Amino acid sequence: MQKIASKVMKLTADKVIFVSNYLQKTISVNQHNIVLTTLSFEFINISTAYLLEKREKNCPYNNILMVSSLKVYKGVLIFLDLARKLPEYKFCLVAGSDHKEVLNFIKTHNPPKNFIIYSAQSNLHPFYQNADILVNLTIPSYCIGSFGLTILEGMAYGLPIIAPPAEGLLKL
Repeated sequence: MQKIASKVMKLTADKVIFVSNYLQKTISVNQHNIVLTTLSFEFINISTAYLLEKREKNCPYNNILMVSSLKVYKGVLIFLDLARKLPEYKFCLVAGSDHKEVLNFIKTHNPPKNFIIYSAQSNLHPFYQNADILVNLTIPSYCIGSFGLTILEGMAYGLPIIAPPAEGLLKL
């Protein structure tokens, strides 16, 4: 897939913008700019205010969050398997998919009661605020995550993060 994308870019693009050094090295083109993805001031302000408020509360730590597409290489089936093996924890998957795809996933995989799945959301703050741990379970042998925006967002909320040792994520 990357070879096809690289060829199409070479033939059609005047300029290419990459979100990470890793992508720029992986897809070789003549003219390029690297624009690192950042969080908005609004996102930082909301997460900081929440962290200050959360310090005052004494909450149990049992909510595990994953924000991902429903692609198998993103590790969603691993996340589902963890929910089955750890019924004492709450697993929340915010899928970058529409409602129909989510319903199909539920019908196909019959998740346990401690596994909640949501379709694509425009506001992720409530999910990060309710989470105690953020996971990114992308399977590196199938797909290398080039830039972990959800990881950056989780860090803004002070969440511990479990992620694969993929090149793009190691540069954060």
